[in-house]
Amino acid sequence: MLKEGKPTARVEHGVEITSSLQQRMKEMVFDTRISPVMEDTDILAQLPRTHVMVCGYDQLRDDGLLLVDLLEKLEVDVTLQYLPRSLHAVFTFGADLKPSYHNDQNHIYFNTIKDYVDGL
Repeated sequence: MLKEGKPTARVEHGVEITSSLQQRMKEMVFDTRISPVMEDTDILAQLPRTHVMVCGYDQLRDDGLLLVDLLEKLEVDVTLQYLPRSLHAVFTFGADLKPSYHNDQNHIYFNTIKDYVDGL
């Protein structure tokens, strides 16, 4: 869409979609700190033992499962903690809801990390 010879942004769901916003989103999607599955496999293959928590009702669920699958194929020592009934931000729920399923899962997660660190 042009307005007086200049490109204008479109609006979707009340958000102005500018070219700079599109560029920033593209950078974020391909940022390996945010999307580790986008990292070079030579680098991923060098990871130490890795523990991944994936929640069933998380918008990042598939990314986590893809990461675990990829790390297994690269022969990285990886474990998966799958919480089928949990949402994104499960740590927050587990911290606030004692005792609860989420709090129990937090303990499993943190004990897994602690056991790994203790073994170094």
